[in-house]
Amino acid sequence: MKYQFSPAFLEAVRIRGLTATKLAELAHVSTSTVGAALQGKEVQIATALRLARAVAETPVIPALEQWVRDDHLDVS
Repeated sequence: MKYQFSPAFLEAVRIRGLTATKLAELAHVSTSTVGAALQGKEVQIATALRLARAVAETPVIPALEQWVRDDHLDVS
């Protein structure tokens, strides 16, 4: 069985200041697997769980969270 992350996963990674390399290290997966997940490609369910746990266990950096939210504001 496979799982495809939504774009919210990329946002969750960004607000924690995680790089693909660091996330791969924390989740014990390859950087290419992290790259695929961040691009919205399907990954094995066990891999998705590892990635989700690694992200969930990494604290949010408030300044990055605000920056990401401001980045999504429509200023037109």
